[in-house]
Amino acid sequence: MFLLLMQLLGAGAATVTFAPLFQGASVVLQSGPVGSRVWGNFTPNGGVRLTLDGSPVGTVPTDATGRWEALLPPQPPSWRVATLLAEDAAGGGGAPAVSVLRFGVVLLCSGQSNMQLSVDQLTNGTAEAAGAGAFTGRVSLATMQAPRGTSPPWNASGWNAVSAGRGGTLAPFSGLCWLTGRAIFEALGGAAPVGLIAGAVGGTPIEAWVPAGVLGPVCPADAPPCGGAADSALFNGLIHPFTPYTVGAVLWDQGERDVRCFAPATNRTAQYPCMERALVQTWRAAFKSNFSAFAAVQLPGYLGDCSEHGGDYFNCVPGVFNMRLSQAAGVEGVPNATAVVTYDLSCPFGVKTDECPMGSVHNLNKTLVAARAARALLAQMDPAAFPPGGAAPPRVTSVTAAPTGRGFWLVTVAFDAAPLALRGTQYCAACCGGGVGDFDATADGSVWANSTAVQQLSGGAVVFTVGLPQKPVAVRYTANQPFPQCAVVGGEAGLPALPFLAPVE
Repeated sequence: MFLLLMQLLGAGAATVTFAPLFQGASVVLQSGPVGSRVWGNFTPNGGVRLTLDGSPVGTVPTDATGRWEALLPPQPPSWRVATLLAEDAAGGGGAPAVSVLRFGVVLLCSGQSNMQLSVDQLTNGTAEAAGAGAFTGRVSLATMQAPRGTSPPWNASGWNAVSAGRGGTLAPFSGLCWLTGRAIFEALGGAAPVGLIAGAVGGTPIEAWVPAGVLGPVCPADAPPCGGAADSALFNGLIHPFTPYTVGAVLWDQGERDVRCFAPATNRTAQYPCMERALVQTWRAAFKSNFSAFAAVQLPGYLGDCSEHGGDYFNCVPGVFNMRLSQAAGVEGVPNATAVVTYDLSCPFGVKTDECPMGSVHNLNKTLVAARAARALLAQMDPAAFPPGGAAPPRVTSVTAAPTGRGFWLVTVAFDAAPLALRGTQYCAACCGGGVGDFDATADGSVWANSTAVQQLSGGAVVFTVGLPQKPVAVRYTANQPFPQCAVVGGEAGLPALPFLAPVE
């Protein structure tokens, strides 16, 4: 009798709720032509009616677990504060759930340590965090990795407003993700909010970020494992909880671990293009965002960078050069996907220097990397407003070689940028004031000879000497290599360029 009375009075009746990602005052949804997804919970096998700013969106069913999901109609980017109501389609269930939304750009960032480095670890990071108040209410942050020392505590299940200072939300957030998102915000003229979702773990292979069921059936099996984390483990823990949140762009900064897997596994350079393509495709499917832009940051130059074959450099880490080729190959032919070149933004020679105190793998000055990443993503999201090529690195325009006698050649590499802003890595502290340089050349496409006496000319060209039995046919910049990675050396006057074995601009 008591139970019947309680049922008649509606006590304990289920109410419609939004998932935590759609609660709070900092929610950013992806704007654009395809709409964005929202979801929540209600009575199993029921129905939820949605209304956006007073206009009906439609009614969606709940499944056997009570979960409901809806695709909102496309919205333009703006600062308009929208109100989304979700209520029992049958007219019961109490008061409607309310979500306060803004529509802008949602960027997902992932990878390993170069993405994980926090804002306060980067060059000028303290000042960046101190001035973050200018973006409060304009840029929102989300990650499952609760950052250290934030005050108030970090909300790991939803969006966080940007707050300034050492104890604020920005200081421990991914530095590269933040700078890229800020660059996108500024490139759009501050006309729309930006939401940043980050999940990155240092020293981890791409296998840990690819969803289950891909390695083996789609790409070569990971046996023995590359190391760092089990296959799909990091996707499951740090990325999947956000699915199927609609994202407009993905920034991927990873590859170091697959160059140098933990023994007995060998490097995954040859398999990497397949796994990178699989990551793009499976992430787009998981987020139901097939239109999203994707940009992979190519490996920087660092200590011991050399080719996988014939590498005879001191403290060589085999395969870095080859991995850059694989990173570019992985996105080749994939719609709305590209590689971000960083060959001229690497650390100077040495494991640790004042400029790179965390080692040459970790360049702490990410501002220009972020500018290029933002431009690459914007060029895919809106090519009419942001044509490809903005914020691009210097590109090779010509390479010539002249004999100097006794088996040596004087090679001149001209670039389209003057003055050239290359930063030396493994053999010089600036590009490249004498001694052994980062360029090398080949006469047969297989054996490479390192350059010496490297000098930079005022017009934006670099000259060096190389010892080869015959005229070189190709030149590459091994430590900070652009894509395409090789520049063809021109033949005699009136003759076509000589053959080469790697992509040429």
